[in-house]
Amino acid sequence: MFKTKIEHLKQVIQSDDFLSLSFEDLINFNNSIQLLEDLIYLVGYNIILIERTPSGTTIFSAGMFPNDLDEKIRFDNSNIEGKLLLAIKTTFNLMLEIKRLPNIFELYSAEMILKTNNAIAENNKVDVSFLNLVRNRLAN
Repeated sequence: MFKTKIEHLKQVIQSDDFLSLSFEDLINFNNSIQLLEDLIYLVGYNIILIERTPSGTTIFSAGMFPNDLDEKIRFDNSNIEGKLLLAIKTTFNLMLEIKRLPNIFELYSAEMILKTNNAIAENNKVDVSFLNLVRNRLAN
């Protein structure tokens, strides 16, 4: 229930074909439930509850506090919907852009890093602080 790091998504990120994957590919993986949970964590939620209904639908509830959980995503047979859908798709796209950066990105000048981060954030219509949150959570 209380999540402090991604596990399954790291394996996907480190795979050779990660850059060729789409979000739709990701939700068709055998471990898609765990991958979605990791994405919800990357968005910024630490408390994630997964409930499977008798009909086979998986409901992801999340929040910042245990008594403040609400439904974020509903997943059923590769069909996904919910108020957090755009956020997790955007997070996936951020991960792709981060992975495309050269391995020596940290060695760039501060000005170049700032310019690159601003471009990634603008391209994905997010704030740079959200990009930094995703980066920090990916590093755990």
